[in-house]
Amino acid sequence: MYYIPTECRFAIPADKERLNRFAKRLNTANQNPSLVEKAINPQLPGNLNNIKKFPVRRRSIVALHKNEIHASQLFFENQLFIDGEPKNFVYPAGPISEGLVDSRYSLFSIALLKYSLSLQPFHMALGLGSYSQTITKIFIGLGWSHAKIPFYFLPYRPNKVLKEITIFRSNIFLYCITRLILFSGIGWFVNTVFFGIKNSFFNRSNIDYEIVDTFGSWADNIWKMALKEYKVLTRKDSQTLNLLYRPFDKRYIRLRVYDNKEEIGWLLIVIKKMKNDKYFGNLTVGTIVDGLCEYKHINNVLNSGLKYFNKNTVDICVVNWSHHLWKKASVRLGFLKGPSNYIFCASRSLVNKLNTHKYLIHELHLSRGDGDGPITLVPPL
Repeated sequence: MYYIPTECRFAIPADKERLNRFAKRLNTANQNPSLVEKAINPQLPGNLNNIKKFPVRRRSIVALHKNEIHASQLFFENQLFIDGEPKNFVYPAGPISEGLVDSRYSLFSIALLKYSLSLQPFHMALGLGSYSQTITKIFIGLGWSHAKIPFYFLPYRPNKVLKEITIFRSNIFLYCITRLILFSGIGWFVNTVFFGIKNSFFNRSNIDYEIVDTFGSWADNIWKMALKEYKVLTRKDSQTLNLLYRPFDKRYIRLRVYDNKEEIGWLLIVIKKMKNDKYFGNLTVGTIVDGLCEYKHINNVLNSGLKYFNKNTVDICVVNWSHHLWKKASVRLGFLKGPSNYIFCASRSLVNKLNTHKYLIHELHLSRGDGDGPITLVPPL
């Protein structure tokens, strides 16, 4: 016997106890607590709920049966600029339903997702960790297009990286290779030579940066210039950025980059000391969360972030880019391409809109800052 929702709607303040009961039932069944929290609490990780008359905000939608909530989904509204024209769309986080622990509610996830699409047909999901996840299978089953957003990494301390990266310890062949590199000193030699060559080619005395606590009108100037070049771009004006990354939150490092004292772009980066992480072990990981500039400045803007990491004892720098020019610049600066678990899915309506303009995934400028954001890579408050 399968239940079907008697009502799908936006969550309201009066739903607080219903949502808490729903979360308790899922947590009792050992479901992922961060996923549960994300689905029922639209305030995480930013401050975008209840912002009326602004196109970027977070809300939740819920599916009910007999006045009890059995499924929830984050309804993260945003804007995609296609040829400079804004198009509203939604990042869905979830849906997550009680069907995970009680098969009678198995249809609730699909019902809630269909309701979400009825509110806004343009949907784009980012950061899905695996094709084996239930939600990824649902998206693909609905005919959504999908791809992996490439992952790049740059080891600053290769010996330590080889010791800590999980894949090097779990695979016997890779383990033997890393032991050879560590004991031979090859890692130290390659690192010293590489950074020496890179610095001689890319360090320009007229390129500088400053750390700022907030995105100001200067970021709007960069946004306006970028709109003229990028074919497809999520909204990155100062108001949106300050909502996503609270001003004066020191966990987010904002680099305002200059060329001859004229701002040319920005980077948002985070640094986190990992502890027994399933991917990074105990490394200090620097993540380039997002960035924006004109095409001609990508190399210099990216290199400013690398210089900052080099001064701040980072073991490894990581980044995800979809745009072909940011990917090329990363490789040019020494990044290596690694296996990606950062999956992108787009609804049929959104894909049809992009196809109308003949744009492909490599012309979208997507990063770790899009979708749910860099949740697991940000240090705790």
